Amino acid sequence: MTTLAGVFDQFDDKFYEVIAVGILAVFFGVWIVSRHFHLTAKSRHREQTRREIAAYVAEGSITPGDATRLLAAGTDNDAIEHLLKQVAEGEVDSDTAERLIHTLRPGAKPS
Repeated sequence: MTTLAGVFDQFDDKFYEVIAVGILAVFFGVWIVSRHFHLTAKSRHREQTRREIAAYVAEGSITPGDATRLLAAGTDNDAIEHLLKQVAEGEVDSDTAERLIHTLRPGAKPS
């Protein structure tokens, strides 16, 4: 009669090394694929933001200079801070600022 302990005794250390390498390979494969999807989505959202800002410039809601500064901002937070300063100075109306914030952060809720 073969017991479970007897089955494990038949395996040597090489078997466990192969299993460990296989698990690592699967982990890194999943990581590489998920990283690719993340970077693709990030690029797609960045391009969508650029197109929406260009549309605001085309309709005259913001000036080309403001659009350039928004696009050149390092992070979304920098762009939002710059936009809020422009609203405070009266350069951009609040409705346009709200639409631009939704462009930069699609999940943001209006306050």
